[in-house]
Amino acid sequence: MAGGAGLPTIGPMTLALDLSDRHVVITGASGGLGGAVVAHLVAAGATVHAPLMEAAVPPAAAWRGHRQVVARAGGDASTTGCHT
Repeated sequence: MAGGAGLPTIGPMTLALDLSDRHVVITGASGGLGGAVVAHLVAAGATVHAPLMEAAVPPAAAWRGHRQVVARAGGDASTTGCHT
């Protein structure tokens, strides 16, 4: 997933994103597309907040336990404290 200079890639494209010190909220992070979005944002340096409807973080979530991902299970974005 890393392109030139450690940048994430999607197929032949390299994404020149620097999201260091940025926080993003991704709904649907436990799904396939959402999980891929989380992976690319983390690779770009972002801290990702993932409000989940599930009671717990799904074991199959590739980002589970990642230091740049804050998952809040058992709620929605309006009740988890993921928003400002």
